[in-house]
Amino acid sequence: MTAREALREAARRIPPRDAALLVDQALGMGPHGVYREPQRALDAHARRWLARAVAARARGVPLAYLRGWREFHGHVFRVSPRVLVPRPESEHLVEAALAWIDAGIEVTVAELGVGSGAVLASILRMRPRARGIGSDVDPGALAVARRNFRALGLAGRVTLLAGDLTAPLVARGLRVPLLIMNPPYVPTAALAADPLLAPEPRVALDGGVDGLDFYRRLRREAPRVVRPGGHLVVELGDGQRPQVQAILGELGPVRVSRDLAGVERVMVVEIGHAL
Repeated sequence: MTAREALREAARRIPPRDAALLVDQALGMGPHGVYREPQRALDAHARRWLARAVAARARGVPLAYLRGWREFHGHVFRVSPRVLVPRPESEHLVEAALAWIDAGIEVTVAELGVGSGAVLASILRMRPRARGIGSDVDPGALAVARRNFRALGLAGRVTLLAGDLTAPLVARGLRVPLLIMNPPYVPTAALAADPLLAPEPRVALDGGVDGLDFYRRLRREAPRVVRPGGHLVVELGDGQRPQVQAILGELGPVRVSRDLAGVERVMVVEIGHAL
């Protein structure tokens, strides 16, 4: 079977773009390889892998899980079903955090729910004097993050901690000037009704009945780990800005920025007091 034949067969079951990417992956070729070398032959191993991948994609498994990686903020990050697939909108979380970090100073940035490490690693790549702390409740997610930090040469600048939200930082008496999080913000009912989200870790998506549970927890817990005058930076779900501002606005002044689609996507809160 040639690459062209494999593409034609796969495209009967899944979108042609996805089919092309999976054929490239099966053959170990770079982007658009199937179009550059349409007569390239697939051996038995490649055919078996491609058949399984196409079947999984047809069931709704994210392309990033099948390929094992996702590009984010200009870098490639390994992903697995233990972590949320990094989304383009989360790059605005990175940019909002970078706006508060002077490139010339040493600073520690903490991310809660670090997942694949894509957000925190992107910040550290852009701010070479910064150090990071990443926490996650899932040891499997921390293993993925550890691999990504190591691959990017950042392992010596980050500390990864296992635990729920701020608990591992509090246990070590850590306080930081900048705390970031892309919290689970999908309402439970909406999550259950969306089959496209089913393959991804529920713990990274489920924000409770109204999607706001973790913002309420941050209101209680952020002052325990953010220094007074420091900042909390969070991602928002579409349309959630008024409710989240009502919750987190109790901590201090709020600024909101929009993503490229015009959605109010990131909120920066100045923490006015500590606990």
